[in-house]
Amino acid sequence: MAYMGLNRLDEAKAILNQALERKLNPLGNHLQLAAIAWVQNDAAEMEKHLEAAKQLPGGEMTVSGTRSASLLAVDKLKRPAISGRSREKPPSDCDYKKWRAASIPRRP
Repeated sequence: MAYMGLNRLDEAKAILNQALERKLNPLGNHLQLAAIAWVQNDAAEMEKHLEAAKQLPGGEMTVSGTRSASLLAVDKLKRPAISGRSREKPPSDCDYKKWRAASIPRRP
């Protein structure tokens, strides 16, 4: 939803709630509201929308996939950065292929 991408989360929630009242795409709207709650660190609100989505046709499988993806995202954020990878730009006077080969760690 465009408002979410613009970080206008209150407006996004208002529109999604209006759509829920009109019974327009309830599964998708509950999942989007859960995503907004996750971003806002509101676990109770997120669980409320995930449980509501789970009760809808196709919701059980979708919610379990959403939870798995959320856990993977959190796990990835908690991992330390991979050492040995260079994020710097190559010097302008170097051979790029040689520089790139030297900057990528070799697997044993």
